[in-house]
Amino acid sequence: MQIVHQKGDNTLIFEARFESGNLQKVVKVNEFEYQLTLRTDPYTSRHTQWYYFQVNNMQAGMPYRFTIVNFTKHNSLYKCGLRPLLYSEADAKKHKVGWRRTGDEIKYYKTNAGQGRRQYFSLTWTFQFPHDQDTCYFAHCYPYTYSNLQEYLVAISKDPVKSKFCKIHILCCSLAGNTVCVLTITSPPRSGKGTKKAAVILTSRVHLGETNSSWMMKDKAQLLRDNFVFKVVPMLNPDGVTVGNHCCSLTCQDLNRKYGSNIKKIYPSICKAPGDMLWCHCIFPVELCFDMNWAVGVWVAKHQCVYLQIFLKKLIKQ
Repeated sequence: MQIVHQKGDNTLIFEARFESGNLQKVVKVNEFEYQLTLRTDPYTSRHTQWYYFQVNNMQAGMPYRFTIVNFTKHNSLYKCGLRPLLYSEADAKKHKVGWRRTGDEIKYYKTNAGQGRRQYFSLTWTFQFPHDQDTCYFAHCYPYTYSNLQEYLVAISKDPVKSKFCKIHILCCSLAGNTVCVLTITSPPRSGKGTKKAAVILTSRVHLGETNSSWMMKDKAQLLRDNFVFKVVPMLNPDGVTVGNHCCSLTCQDLNRKYGSNIKKIYPSICKAPGDMLWCHCIFPVELCFDMNWAVGVWVAKHQCVYLQIFLKKLIKQ
């Protein structure tokens, strides 16, 4: 689609039709204020948390205000100091500056709007663009796409040092045909030493908007490699990551609620991962099985630990 823009028109141009992008609609309220609506996860009326979009045709130094009007969570880290992320292509090219937090007058509040019984909440903030006619991006958290992961895995496989410690295998293919990989990370066995290592199982990105978990996956220390075998599934839900969902897969389901399902055609990674963990436990004693998630609040973090303990007990008994 070609965007026709008249000369002298200072209206911002928004775009989100790229990998992991999410923005459904924009309404211009006045010259420097815009009302944004996020796309819900397909075929649902909720899960509006992740946003990632591009902006062009801006004026530097002017007081812009963005308001996202259809969040559905009552509580938010934006109430506790979290700020939106901004990336400027001009700053990246001239000053090697990447993503950075931005925004003033940040407020997360309940609105009078809603859909059915679901109440909407708004996030509003003011800011200034650093350059005229720049290309900028805004995001909820540091983006990490499926393509980013594939590039990283290819780089590991071609690295003569890292490839000795990290072996990459295909766990399964997703509903859309994307590869779900499992990594085995450990130090090579030393000659004459038959020390049996324990295993640590890590999974990530079952929820797509929790990109911080992907960044956490990227490094493992020498001491840990010498003493443990890491089984890592860096992206359990590549389909949702690709289309810019926050929580659901292409089946409109939260895969974090589908452990125990045996419908392999619909939830291939969720059905395959536990079996791979059990196979691992037959070879190595599993010390820890951990899903990297974005727990908001002490209650959630505490109960995630409880669920993890229950899962480990079941795993060991089997």
